[in-house]
Amino acid sequence: SRIKKISGLYKGLKLFTTSVQNIDRMVSFYKAAASSGCSLVLDLYAAYVLWSLDKQTLPQASKDWEKVRVLFTDRYVSRLKSTRNDRMIASCENNKITQAEIKAKPGQFMLLYRQSSINDIEQIGDFKDSVLIYSMWDGYRREPSFQKTQNFLDKHGIALETAHTSGHASEADLGRLVKALQPKTLIPIHTQRPQDYQRLWPHVTRLDDGKEFVIP
Repeated sequence: SRIKKISGLYKGLKLFTTSVQNIDRMVSFYKAAASSGCSLVLDLYAAYVLWSLDKQTLPQASKDWEKVRVLFTDRYVSRLKSTRNDRMIASCENNKITQAEIKAKPGQFMLLYRQSSINDIEQIGDFKDSVLIYSMWDGYRREPSFQKTQNFLDKHGIALETAHTSGHASEADLGRLVKALQPKTLIPIHTQRPQDYQRLWPHVTRLDDGKEFVIP
């Protein structure tokens, strides 16, 4: 695959960015990591999404998936504890990994990158011959908000490679996520067809741009 081919070009840390709600893409990254001899490192939010689907055939942080690791950060630990997800956090403990462990052997890991996690990722410290595999809609790279990521890449001399994706989760993926999470309120965003959500799933609230929504 394109992802595996890119991974083989770089001996250092392989960062990747994609929508964690795009389950097929997450599976593709796991397969590419495993076939390249790497472990897939998720953050707690990504681990939570996969855990919530409760499907053992999906890569997740458990004793059955040794090649899936989870980087704990204060931000996501606090967020999940506030929603009473202590059981999920505990389930990831055996797969927990630290920045120091990644730094010791960076070439053996494929790490999920988020712009909001730059400070946590920078603690790894070793980015020699590293790459960010970009697997989202390419248009995002032309938006001003991407500059923070570009500055991070430039600062550490990290290469950028693109593995094309539509940038959108499929209806089937979204349906599986809704079924697993069973939200009390579902708000369509970043879509040209918000009316389809009301046809497909319950508890949908449509909001116009700029309209405030108060979480009960």
